[in-house]
This record gives sequence, C-alpha cells and structure tokens, in this order.
Amino acid sequence: MLRSYYRNGFTLVEALVACVVLSAAVVTISGISTRCLNQTRLNMEYEQAWQALDQQLKIIDVMGVEEFILQGVTEGDIEGEGDEQDQSRYHWDVQTEREEIDNLYRVRLTVRWNSDNKVRSVSAMTLLNGRGINVF
Repeated sequence: MLRSYYRNGFTLVEALVACVVLSAAVVTISGISTRCLNQTRLNMEYEQAWQALDQQLKIIDVMGVEEFILQGVTEGDIEGEGDEQDQSRYHWDVQTEREEIDNLYRVRLTVRWNSDNKVRSVSAMTLLNGRGINVF
C-alpha cells in the first residue's frame, strides 16, 4: 500500500525566504518614513522662516519704511518654535534702497538659519511707499 505524503507547514528554506522578503520591506518602509519625517521638519523650519519674514515686513510697513531706515536697525534674531534641542535661531536682515519715482523704497528682507549643517534662507523683495521726507 502506498502512503500519501501530505505536507503540514513550511520548510526551513521557505521560512527564511519569507523572513528576507519581510526584512527588506521593513527596511524600505523605515527609510521612507525617516525621509518623510526629515522633510516634514524642514518644511516646518521653512514655514517658521516665512512667518518671521512676514512679521518683519509687517513691522516695517506699520512703522513706515522711512522711520525704519532712520532707526538704523537692519538685522536681528528671532527664536524658532519647538523644543530647545530642535529650536532654530532665525537671523533676518533687510536692505533698502530708494527708487527714483514716487517715494518708493525697494525693501529686500532675508531670513537665514542653520539646519542639518547647512545654511538655509528665504527672501522676499517688495516696494513700499515712503512719506516723502528726505532720508540720507
């Protein structure tokens, strides 16, 4: 009489191949997750830098560009949000130059910070209207 042979379970080779495939998938997914987290952190830093830039432009606009120039403050620091360990220090600087027509001033504001051993920056340029007094 012939005995029929039925397999119950997996062989050792099949189990090892399944482990290798699963390990490769886990490593790939964890690498993607790490890149996503780093990019999210960097995006948050850029968002904070743009908010700092917008805040400084609003201050210049409310104060008046000519009054801002008279005060002589052309740079400063703004603390970032987050943990002290992750806290980025944002440095802003502004350059102004008077245009030849209609009391306009060209204002260029740049915000810089260090992130991942790189200096990153955002900048914006706009024209603001002066009140017409002579500023030297």
